[in-house]
Amino acid sequence: MLAHAAEWQAKVVIDRLTDTSKSPINESTEAHPRASDGAWPVPAAIFTNPEAACVGKTEDQLKAEGAAYECRKAFHRANGKALAMNETEGMLKLLSEPGAGRILGCHAFGAHSADLIQEASALMCRNTMVGQLRHMVHIHPTLSEILLAAAEA
Repeated sequence: MLAHAAEWQAKVVIDRLTDTSKSPINESTEAHPRASDGAWPVPAAIFTNPEAACVGKTEDQLKAEGAAYECRKAFHRANGKALAMNETEGMLKLLSEPGAGRILGCHAFGAHSADLIQEASALMCRNTMVGQLRHMVHIHPTLSEILLAAAEA
C-alpha cells in the first residue's frame, strides 16, 4: 500500500491532532467498504507486468463470514482498448451484495489494474450499488469499460 496509504494516514493524523476533521480511515491492511467504524476502503496495487490490484473484501473472506454476495467477472480480451493495446490477458472480479447491491470488493489482474481499482474504490467510498454503476457513462474505448462490463454481467 506504500505511499498512498501512508499519505492518507498522515492526513488523518494531522486532522485529528488539529481537531479540524474526523476523517475516518481503515488502518488495518484489510480494506473494508465503510466498516462499522466508518472506515473508508484503502486500495492496494502491485506494479508488476501485468499489474494486480484490489480493494475491499475477497471472495474467501465473504465465504468465511457466511455473507451473501454475487461475483461478476469481465475480461480484458473482450475490451476494445485492451485489444488495441495488445493487452488482452487480464480480468476483473466485482463482488457485491445480491441483487445489484452495494460493491463489497473488486480485484483485477492485467494492464492498468490499479486504475480500474481506483474507480472501484471511489465508488465504494460513496456506497455505490452495482445497479447504479450500470447507468454510469464510461468513455469508449477505455479500459474502465471493463468495470462497467463486470457490473452488467
